[in-house]
Amino acid sequence: MAPALPAPFSEPLLPQLDLPTNLYHTEKHERLRAFVRNYVDTYLAPHAQEWEEKGEVPAEVRRQYLQLGFGVVHPVADPADAGGVELPAGIPYKEWDTWCSVICSDELARLGWSGPVWGLAGSTFIEFDEVEVPVENLIGPENGGFALIMSNFNPERLSLATMSIRLSRVCIFDAYNYALERETFGKKLIEHHGIKQKFAEMGALVEPAQAFLDQLCYIIETSQTSGVEVRIGGMTALLKVMSTRCLEKVVRECRQILGGAAYNKSGKGARLEQISRDVGVYVIGGGSEEIMTDLAVREEARDVVRRTKKRASTQSKI
Repeated sequence: MAPALPAPFSEPLLPQLDLPTNLYHTEKHERLRAFVRNYVDTYLAPHAQEWEEKGEVPAEVRRQYLQLGFGVVHPVADPADAGGVELPAGIPYKEWDTWCSVICSDELARLGWSGPVWGLAGSTFIEFDEVEVPVENLIGPENGGFALIMSNFNPERLSLATMSIRLSRVCIFDAYNYALERETFGKKLIEHHGIKQKFAEMGALVEPAQAFLDQLCYIIETSQTSGVEVRIGGMTALLKVMSTRCLEKVVRECRQILGGAAYNKSGKGARLEQISRDVGVYVIGGGSEEIMTDLAVREEARDVVRRTKKRASTQSKI
């Protein structure tokens, strides 16, 4: 079988361009992307489908994943709290930013098999039934658990949006390479106008979602470095809705391109078949679309009034 060819809309645009300046990415970010991509291609991709089918990732693989620092990609303030583990690519804790977390989510999702990626996670569900926990084992302030959970919603939604966009690109990649080989009515599938139109429509969904993600990351980082507070809850919720709707539509269109191959757990449509079953967890995870749209409108309605008043106040002083 011929090696897979690069596909339109299967990679984010900015990292592909050799621009003299980049508002978003620095050498640090490119080094991290190369590190994560090499790790995924070398240690995860060759076995991902096998682990997906078994429903388990080998212990030594999980151990390596954690030793490389992927378990603390949203780093704590003190490296000692992470057991002295270095972050991926050896990036210092103080230099880790939102872009670094997004790059890790993006490159891990490029695997296309969500099971192994989620199976590598450093968290799990533990049920305590009639268990007394010693006071000295309390983590954080008493009754502070809910606030801690709430503080993670925006990063979680940002990560889910990132993975949804990448999984959309994975589907496009597999569908495009299938269309290059499959013949119908005496010519390659990709030569049919209707098929090219499908890829164009998918690109018109993926690239705006990517641009919104990049813009939001820029806002988050600029807000943190400048000290200017920006409320991102509504924007993050809207991004998650946009990216998961994109994934749902892309899965549907790629199924149409692959036909019956999209329903086989082996062969060229295997990843698409798996993603089509995983898509629901991205739509629901971190808050369902119904909750996200309500939050987005409420937050923006409040914030646009605040921003308008602030601009009016600034202009009156000029």
